[in-house]
Amino acid sequence: MRKTGSSGDTHPEFQGFSIVEQLFQSPSTAIYRGVRLSDTLPVVLKLLDIPYPSAIQLEHIKHEFDLTRAIDCPGVIEVYAFEKVHHTSAIIMEDFGAIPLRSHMEKNKLSTEEKLTIAYRISEIIGDIHNAGFIHKDINPNNILINPDTNEIKIIDFGCASRLIHEEQLFMHPDYMEGTLEYIAPEQTGRMNRPVDYRCDYYSLGVTIYELFLNQCPFKTSDSMEMVHLHLASMPLDLHDQDRSIPNSISKVVQKLIAKNAENRYQSSVGICKDIEASLLALDTPTLAFTPGKYDVSDKLQIPSKLYGRSAEIKRLIDAYEYVCDGNSAVVLVTGYSGIGKSALIHEIHKPIAKRHGFFITGKFDQYRRDIPYSALIQAFTSLIQQILTESDDRIAYWRGRIIAILGESSQLIMDVVPDLKYIIGEQPPLMPLEPQEAQNRFNYNFVNFVKIFAQAEHPLTLFLDDLQWADNPSLHMLELLSTNSNCNYQMIIGTYRHNEVEAAHPMQLTLNRMRNGGVWIDELSLQPLQPAVVAQILSDTFSCDAQTAQPLADLVFTKTAGNSFFINQLLKNMHRNKLIYYDYPEHQWIWDITQIGQVAISDNVIELLTNIIRTLPDSTQQLLKLAACIGNSFSLELLSVVSQRSKGLIATELHIALNQMLIAPVGNEYKYFGNAAPLDGEQSDRNFDVTYRFMHDRIQQAASDQLSDAENGAVHFKIGSLLLENVKDPLLAEKLFDIVNHFSQSIEMVVDPALRLRLAKLTMMAAGKAKKSIAYESALKYIMLAEHFLGDHARESPQLLFAILVERAECEQLNGNRDVAEAFYLEAQKRAVNRDEKVVVLEAMIHFYTNNGEFDLAYRTGRQALKLFGITLTASFIPPLFVADLLKLKWHMRGRKISELIMLPICQDAEKVTAMRLIGALLKAAYQIRPELCIANAVKAVNLSLKHGTMEDNAVAYIVFGGIFIGGVMGKHQAGYEFAQLAIAMNDRFDNLKQRSEVNFVSGYFTDFWLNPARHTEEYYLKAYENGLQYGDYFHLSCAACTMVQSQFIRGLPLAEVEKTGREYLAFVERINNHESAGTIMAALHTIQNLKGLTENPCSFAKNSEDEEQFIKTIHCCPVKDFAVIK
Repeated sequence: MRKTGSSGDTHPEFQGFSIVEQLFQSPSTAIYRGVRLSDTLPVVLKLLDIPYPSAIQLEHIKHEFDLTRAIDCPGVIEVYAFEKVHHTSAIIMEDFGAIPLRSHMEKNKLSTEEKLTIAYRISEIIGDIHNAGFIHKDINPNNILINPDTNEIKIIDFGCASRLIHEEQLFMHPDYMEGTLEYIAPEQTGRMNRPVDYRCDYYSLGVTIYELFLNQCPFKTSDSMEMVHLHLASMPLDLHDQDRSIPNSISKVVQKLIAKNAENRYQSSVGICKDIEASLLALDTPTLAFTPGKYDVSDKLQIPSKLYGRSAEIKRLIDAYEYVCDGNSAVVLVTGYSGIGKSALIHEIHKPIAKRHGFFITGKFDQYRRDIPYSALIQAFTSLIQQILTESDDRIAYWRGRIIAILGESSQLIMDVVPDLKYIIGEQPPLMPLEPQEAQNRFNYNFVNFVKIFAQAEHPLTLFLDDLQWADNPSLHMLELLSTNSNCNYQMIIGTYRHNEVEAAHPMQLTLNRMRNGGVWIDELSLQPLQPAVVAQILSDTFSCDAQTAQPLADLVFTKTAGNSFFINQLLKNMHRNKLIYYDYPEHQWIWDITQIGQVAISDNVIELLTNIIRTLPDSTQQLLKLAACIGNSFSLELLSVVSQRSKGLIATELHIALNQMLIAPVGNEYKYFGNAAPLDGEQSDRNFDVTYRFMHDRIQQAASDQLSDAENGAVHFKIGSLLLENVKDPLLAEKLFDIVNHFSQSIEMVVDPALRLRLAKLTMMAAGKAKKSIAYESALKYIMLAEHFLGDHARESPQLLFAILVERAECEQLNGNRDVAEAFYLEAQKRAVNRDEKVVVLEAMIHFYTNNGEFDLAYRTGRQALKLFGITLTASFIPPLFVADLLKLKWHMRGRKISELIMLPICQDAEKVTAMRLIGALLKAAYQIRPELCIANAVKAVNLSLKHGTMEDNAVAYIVFGGIFIGGVMGKHQAGYEFAQLAIAMNDRFDNLKQRSEVNFVSGYFTDFWLNPARHTEEYYLKAYENGLQYGDYFHLSCAACTMVQSQFIRGLPLAEVEKTGREYLAFVERINNHESAGTIMAALHTIQNLKGLTENPCSFAKNSEDEEQFIKTIHCCPVKDFAVIK
């Protein structure tokens, strides 16, 4: 592909071109000067210099070619062709003998007049680009070419350019931002509450002119994050102050160009050119007075993005963030009517976040997708993962190590909710299923730990959850957990909600009440409508007129909108669109006729106004918006393509008008590569990557959706569900499962085909299982009930599915606190069980059901019933002779064997015996509560089963109960008890049985180790039990370990301050999980310490100023806590 020229340089071979020299080389791009052989035309070739570029990279250079070709402007480089070169592509463009402006600046000592002339021409060309409907977004001296002989100037490199009037910039790592970092406008960083529009080019122009005059950029740093902060918060010294030879007028022009807020910059290239022209004239008359922007009025309707009338609220928001940065946790709630400006206020926090190198993530609850658990949290943390993936390989490796170190094998739990995490840590092994309560505890603990990884002093975390009034209960519960956890520091949670949609009994309000009662730092900001004077100021700034001129129109606008900022914006845009407000070019000002406006019927209902706006769009665009509104607040091009049965490129083209009218917005920059031209390999092919859009406001989505009747709405949802079901491949089914099921649930009357109903019943059961796995039990119950509906009259043809539905319904009713309903479904499932396997499934579930409800007799009776299916008979009560017989049988099985050798027993291969062992293990807790001896008797049976048929996963607890408690504790054979405890631990490790790990460690320490080893050695077991309980959700044994740890440290004489510190740490957790018995035990020890330190009222009392002894006794009276009485 390459050949060597006469100079010895190696250049690539391009068919049909002769390469003369290389002009530029970057890691991804090479630029060459050459000659087109067919007509000897001098050309420049821009090559994507990557051996095997990705689809996005290829589309990017194609996008640059398409946009450059579309701009008919003398100041824009002319492109001739787009060529495929081996596996990559190249742009062929004109060669007018130019060099980059940077080279021209470096090689020549330019006069002030020459510099001003160059600045004037660049400004003119930028204005022509904007008038053609484009924003360049990467103006800098390397992208400006100048012919040194003729001084002709042209702008190149439209790879970042946009056809949109406004564009949102995502928050991302600076190294991956579009544009050149030294020249980008503050809003291009994604860290300002501003959209990107044509005025970003003025900022870059200002930086370029600054460099043109001073031979250096305004800001210098090698740290990309620091560069972003400088763009956001620092103003450079005036050019004139640094070099008195530079005219003060151009210095003022540059200062206005590089204003941080776009509203304070020039609003038109005409205004810039006028002021540069004035600077040229001032060279001859330097005393001439100069005011920048005197002739600067934009002919484009630009409603300022800055917030009006919210300075007090902004200060409170930033103060809360500073409080968080000091190592605290805070919750800020912003309330108000729809469209009042809640979300806009929140985004004002971007600047301080950038200063602190913090994370800002956001998720939005969707009113039409309330049954999808954790939807907003998934959005937020998926965006966080995507931010991290833009960092360097070293940083990604750092995050991988941190996440695995903190979460360990529990990482899979988070990946079940945030699947994109796999791109950082890779695939993880599946986790052992736990009982529902333990599973919930495990999930909660690990999710909180996951969040804490990112909420650190070096990078505080701000989590913004929009529209909390539509939040699902699991999300509200997680919000409560995160805010009440005393170890969650450097964490700010911001939520918005519509107070008029949240009554006193609303789940969100109840959650907030609990948070307040738990001492959570909450600041609530209530946004009020804008006042008439503020509306007048908005109009004055928008139309560059004085307040008196704007007042009559402001009065009308306020009357129509009641000061609602979203409505104000939509109303002004609609007036402009209907030419009720227009720019008068001869007069250079905005014009409106208040009498004419008053005679036009203008709706004072924002939905009606938006509906009318949507109806002005082409029919094809309207239809797409209706479909999109049914999909959700955000929707992918891929999905819209499936449901509309049209190509992605065609859809993108038809959505462009909606983008420019700011009804929808793209998420990310990939949208640019659709709709401009044919794909690289022809019209018959569609791009193999996707684009996501979102509605700019809920009201816009509602207006699009409201154009459908109820029947049409159901038909659309049915169509979407059907097409998704038909087109989604099996590997992606899990990701789209909730979407598919929810669309059919909203078109349920149309689901009549028996085969479809059966399939949907199975899919809905999958959705229920996925929701339950995510601890979203309320959603799981709704999905199970939906599955029942879909199965309907076809239950007879699918008895196994009906049985599964009944068992799952029972369990989810139980998990939602509906005890009697759950029992009824368990009993119905028991009736319908047709074989032993099904009977075991339901009976085992019922053992846990009754045990968790404290109905130990029913649990034990159910367990006996289940074991009879395997020919094993358990006595209803403890019968000593039978116990002795079983004990003798155990001794016979143990003959000639050492306890330590039992770990080497072969694993039992008999599935029936394994199930029987599991059932015995399930009822041991109930047996212990009925009578401890009964528990030991059943443990002996379990050990006999294992000795005869081989070791099994659930042996560990049986060994520890029999050996540790009975042999070691009751019989006093401490060495043997200790050996059985070690056997149980080894057995637990052998099978990696996570659900029993905390229990085995606690019982080993509490009943066996302390007989033979010092207390500090025994405490190691308690610590392991506590840590394992946290990790795997066994809060019962965790709490036991916490109590015993405090007691052990106290009894063995550790310094009281150290014991008190440990006690308060454990107390905070057991109180948070509402374990009153354990809390009482720990508090008894803490009261004792206070007494011994002389901090109580008198030596015989445990009462102190803030803690009344009698009240404490009443608090623990309901719990069998004897510790206080013993210590007292």
